[in-house]
Amino acid sequence: MCWLVLVQGEIIAGHGRVMAAQMLGMTEVPALALSYLSAAERRAYVLADNKLALWTCNGFVPVT
Repeated sequence: MCWLVLVQGEIIAGHGRVMAAQMLGMTEVPALALSYLSAAERRAYVLADNKLALWTCNGFVPVT
């Protein structure tokens, strides 16, 4: 499983996983480079990832 997603060296998803890995002393983590995303696609990905995190922090994920 990929832990984070990078676009031109910038983390667009997985910030918490990176912080947890650093706390565990990890110096490398699996990553997926999505350099082919347009600016609109990148923004959509970030928004969707953030929304998913909000839903799961509340203990449920809507099925809509």
